[in-house]
Amino acid sequence: MTAFQDKTAGLQRHFEQAVGDILDRCETPQIQFEDGSWGDWDDLPIRLYLRSGRTISMAWSAFDTLWLSADQQLPFDIGITNVRWVEGRDIALTRAMGQRIASVWVGQSGYRPDLAAGLWRRVLIVLENGALEVFNALDEKGYAYHEVKPAGVWVDVFTGEPPE
Repeated sequence: MTAFQDKTAGLQRHFEQAVGDILDRCETPQIQFEDGSWGDWDDLPIRLYLRSGRTISMAWSAFDTLWLSADQQLPFDIGITNVRWVEGRDIALTRAMGQRIASVWVGQSGYRPDLAAGLWRRVLIVLENGALEVFNALDEKGYAYHEVKPAGVWVDVFTGEPPE
């Protein structure tokens, strides 16, 4: 299997029963520093919780590997215990909450085409009134909320076709 086929197969497996469900809430990780303060740690997964009770955890590990899980496990041993999971820290994520999932697309990298040509490093969770993008931001994941389809090359993971 190619990296693209691995990504689409994983997204199909984790999201096939999520289509039609409502994105209820999500959590992102924070790490505690030596001074006691907390800061975002986007190397760890985003946890999506659906109204049906399903959980989907997503992270980008390494340069081009999409990691998915149907629970709260982690993609690697973090070696520390001072991690907490918080809701509502990112406006892109809060704007997506309460919306029904319509589809899931995978997309090619939207920056540095010379560096990332052919790399499928964007996931778009298409919602009833927009879309939540979880993308590879090199050594961590990033988020964006789109009211209209973002530019780029996209493929619907369920049909294998470019969306209209």
